[in-house]
Amino acid sequence: MVVYSLPEDDPVAWHETTRKSLGSFPYLLRVLILLEVPVLVISVRALATAGNPFPKPVSVVQIFTWFLVILIISARASTLFSGERSRQTLEILLSTPLTTRELVRQKYRGVNRLILVLSVSLLTAVAFATYWRFEFRDMMWQPRFYGGLRGSSNHHPLCYMTCAVLAVLIYPRMTAWLALGIGLVCKSPARATIFSIVAIVAWCGIPALLVAWLETEYSMFQNE
Repeated sequence: MVVYSLPEDDPVAWHETTRKSLGSFPYLLRVLILLEVPVLVISVRALATAGNPFPKPVSVVQIFTWFLVILIISARASTLFSGERSRQTLEILLSTPLTTRELVRQKYRGVNRLILVLSVSLLTAVAFATYWRFEFRDMMWQPRFYGGLRGSSNHHPLCYMTCAVLAVLIYPRMTAWLALGIGLVCKSPARATIFSIVAIVAWCGIPALLVAWLETEYSMFQNE
């Protein structure tokens, strides 16, 4: 029989980090192992067998890891309040002597722990990708790869690593707050999760489509 010590302060945060499946340490450890082991195995195997400056397994692992992390975070954050509403326990939370800001902050505590755990796998993928760029940096800077931008600092491995680490620190938390905000509006957890994923896809896809369109228009004017 598991005995939980009752909290003196932050009762909502205590519930999120001890009683919820994706907030307690044992479950977070399982998530870390399930995600970290494939990243390590595939990346190390690619490191041992591949010999080119663009290792597809490392890139695929990095993209797939980002996809899983964003999916897990959006699903978890979007159901923080929509799940309480569907279980008809939101009124109980609102009756507690906590301000709205404090209630949201404590509910977010479990999501923040989940983000920290998932960031380990993201940073592992970034470390392997950065190593490849250091290992083959001379070959990657050839003009045939980057249209004559040989030696450009934009493609330096340290620049890549800095941008990748900043992305790991910023984007998961932005995703969590976006999904949490959508979950505050939606009444159904399933609907909140779907709307969160759609919003994230639009958030990532619309700028990429806009850049592709601008590049197409720019190249058309250049040809003229």
